[in-house]
Amino acid sequence: GRLERGNSMSVYSSMESLASPMTAAMTPALLPSSVTIEDGWEVDRGSRSVKRSEAALMEMTLPDAIDAGLQAALVSLNLSCNQLPALDPAVLMALHSLRHLDVSHNNIQRIDPSGGALPKTLETLNLSHNRIVHIRGLEPCFKLKNVNLSHNPIRKAKGLEHLQELRVLDLSHTLLRVSMDVRLLSFNRSLRSLILEGTPYAAQARYRPSLRSLLPGLRAIDRRVLPRRNTVDDLEDAPMPAKRSPGVTAQQ
Repeated sequence: GRLERGNSMSVYSSMESLASPMTAAMTPALLPSSVTIEDGWEVDRGSRSVKRSEAALMEMTLPDAIDAGLQAALVSLNLSCNQLPALDPAVLMALHSLRHLDVSHNNIQRIDPSGGALPKTLETLNLSHNRIVHIRGLEPCFKLKNVNLSHNPIRKAKGLEHLQELRVLDLSHTLLRVSMDVRLLSFNRSLRSLILEGTPYAAQARYRPSLRSLLPGLRAIDRRVLPRRNTVDDLEDAPMPAKRSPGVTAQQ
């Protein structure tokens, strides 16, 4: 299908406008909102998005028709459903404004590109349905808010603890077995939604209570909103009981 503006990944809803003026060749007013360049490549210059999905790509690349100016301003890149064995640092280093990267459904075995790093500007990252065993290489991505690592042979949620802005994490259908495998997520103070369905850990009795005890900041587990606890903040927000007038007693 065509790339929908601001929706190449389901975890974000809108794009901000460019901070600097575009060149005449890149002015959205002179171009349709979505243009297909080269065979199978879809480019939306309005939202600064590029998509090449279900194309059996064997290497991470961008078409020559995407000039350096658009590369530097690119916000979203979708290379899902290909056959990529790895992330290419030469491509990623040119994407100075990239916020949303979808490389799900590939053959990627490691997150950190060999000889390079992921863009520091990333806010959402979809690496689901790959062959990742260890979570490494996310240290520079301190702006990440939403990470999807589902359907990977991951055994421990280690390598995410420095992501202080992380709010949504999907580790469903991985090999996490016990609460100790996710213990380090307690360092992610902003984490509000955690998805672990389809893991051995999620099949255990009292899985949700134990997870909530370990991560009290969670607001949703496996896409189910948790009931609020009677915390100090809740008590402070609760209305005060009405005062009774002197001499008035409760009706029997």
